[in-house]
Amino acid sequence: MRGRLSLCGYLDAEEPDVVVISGCTVTALAERKARQAAVRSRRDHPGAKIVLVGCLADAVRRGLTSFRSADLVAGNAWKPHIDEVVRRAAAGVRGVLSARPEDEPDGGPQGSRAAPAAGAEPGRVRAYLKIQDGCQHACTYCRTTQVRGLSRSRSPEDAVNEAQELATCGIPELVLVGIDLADYRPAGGTLAGLLARLDGIRGVRRLRLGSMNPEGLTDGVLGAMAGLRATCPHFHLPLQSGDDRILARMGRPYDVASYLDTVQRVRDAIPHATFGTDLIVGFPGENAAAFRRTCGVLSVVGFVNVHIFRYSPRRGTRAAALADDISPTVKRQRAQELDALASAVRGKILREAVGTAQSVLVERSEGKLAYGYTAGYVKAVVRTSRPMGVGEDIRGRVVSVTTEGVEARALDE
Repeated sequence: MRGRLSLCGYLDAEEPDVVVISGCTVTALAERKARQAAVRSRRDHPGAKIVLVGCLADAVRRGLTSFRSADLVAGNAWKPHIDEVVRRAAAGVRGVLSARPEDEPDGGPQGSRAAPAAGAEPGRVRAYLKIQDGCQHACTYCRTTQVRGLSRSRSPEDAVNEAQELATCGIPELVLVGIDLADYRPAGGTLAGLLARLDGIRGVRRLRLGSMNPEGLTDGVLGAMAGLRATCPHFHLPLQSGDDRILARMGRPYDVASYLDTVQRVRDAIPHATFGTDLIVGFPGENAAAFRRTCGVLSVVGFVNVHIFRYSPRRGTRAAALADDISPTVKRQRAQELDALASAVRGKILREAVGTAQSVLVERSEGKLAYGYTAGYVKAVVRTSRPMGVGEDIRGRVVSVTTEGVEARALDE
């Protein structure tokens, strides 16, 4: 959206005519942040129109929630036409736009130019390549299926074309993303096949998988990732809970044993793999024993990145009908305990990395300090004898652990 608006000359106004808020509806906290952003925008720019886009906008259109602070509401299907949304808002159009641009009474945007590569802004080294949308699972706590629809996969040809455009724009790292990436099943293609095609694009130096449910890591996908030059050995596998009873109540498509089996298969194929995850605390029925099991799985797997959410009921989901029997105080305490444990586990993993050589893709440089991420998605600062340019690769030996990741010294010194 930013790239498209920039192309149309709509960005960087000192006093904006339109403020665009991209809102998430997955958690109550996410919605609250969007509402707070709208209040701040109304206060700081009283003459501006406020546009709400994203999943929260789709939830408003479906009557799952309200957002009275927005002048114009446009769901996810309008993102490729964000310039048209801004034009309508500036012209005084109010209310909620149709689910799809083509369903508008005027036929929607006419003769719209193709959106530029999403990550083509100067100074960017990483871009997200969306290859899938929607979800078949309908987990009991989640609105995703309601606001995104059923699973659908982007054709490999379209994905490769966008990847080539991004590489031409100088983006060396691509992250493959989707609402349910494990369900990427394009006609006549596979995820492993797409990875192989992307790996062959000149200029693509890193390929990452975004968040993926465990069943998506088939032997074919792991075999491809182990054998390709650009694939990064980091796997974000949402766990949500380490208790089988809670996983069943959540409607998750795996149990703890199959989750741990996937982790082991990844390690067998890619021994230096790192892992990230998402966890929900305080789901209805999560007693102390269930919480302790979640802590146990966290310790066994050893995640370098953990996102922790406190459960909040979402109107229209099946879990909203369950008695929310965990108090806000207990949810907060469990989230804090889990966060402390995650930090301790992460620290142990990073200390074990001291002495190893790591490749870092430079995202920022200050004098002789280069900042970026390792292939295993750990933040790193590398001390060098010369200034490094954004987008350069540098190999360093890890010498210490920092509050955010690791510190290394360039190997050529």
